Amino acid sequence: SDTANRRSHEHDSRLVVSASQPHRRDVGEDDYEETELFLKRVRASTYAHKSWTDMRRTLVYLRTEVRFYNEFVPLLLSSSSSSNSKEESRTGLRDTIPKCYHAAYDLEGLVRESSPATDVRAPSPFPATATAPPPSLQRKGGHILLQSLSTPSRFQSSPLTPRQSLSCLRSLAEFHAASLGNAPLL
Repeated sequence: SDTANRRSHEHDSRLVVSASQPHRRDVGEDDYEETELFLKRVRASTYAHKSWTDMRRTLVYLRTEVRFYNEFVPLLLSSSSSSNSKEESRTGLRDTIPKCYHAAYDLEGLVRESSPATDVRAPSPFPATATAPPPSLQRKGGHILLQSLSTPSRFQSSPLTPRQSLSCLRSLAEFHAASLGNAPLL
């Protein structure tokens, strides 16, 4: 049995999920495992009031992030190098990159798969005379369901302190070091 409860607000993106082992029938109250998830959802219709350039940029960022979690993270984490320094780096990545439970998008008719992220001259798929976004826009967008990394020691404030900045740079360096010499990833 699975249950999901939203914390705080209706539009909050943090979910707490309790689940038991599906094959066990003798599940007691203490047998449930609870985890916090983070849901990032992008709906194209939310950006209908923006210019096509702004909407497209947001949708392409979504596509890039979904591809990152679906294609690149598995390659980074499953690298077969036996070097100790690379192994340590991959272990650090497991602690740094949240587990992705699902990531998908549907931008058909808005952004071509082969369209580069930097193509600012991409023509709008909407007629120049359109006064309202097409209803099909309601079904376009995507989502990413991640393990929440929210803990008392992990938070984002603005501006970052020098110590937080250093932590970010170290994590980024570990991330880049993990791909060093990884031909399938490059």
